[in-house]
Amino acid sequence: MSAEPFIRRGQPLQPHLPENATVKLIGLGGVGSIVARYLATFLASLGSNTRLVLIDGDSYEFSNANRMIFASCGNKATVLSDELIARLADSPLAFQVIGPRH
Repeated sequence: MSAEPFIRRGQPLQPHLPENATVKLIGLGGVGSIVARYLATFLASLGSNTRLVLIDGDSYEFSNANRMIFASCGNKATVLSDELIARLADSPLAFQVIGPRH
């Protein structure tokens, strides 16, 4: 008994998300902010209408600069979203920010 392989040799991987998919990323610290940048770039490359929700209630401060990369101080989700929107403006990727509770 043999199963059909998921990816056949010599065929490119064709990633697919359902139309209007939502991807949520919780925590945008040292590792999460790096994952967010690569994930946003990947999702934008798919060319489909996808929403990336960035969730973090904490703020970036200059004292965190030894372990995080942010363009400015402020809520991590907001600062990172602003950076990614500017970089990926030509893609259909949409962003939503969930920050601190008021």
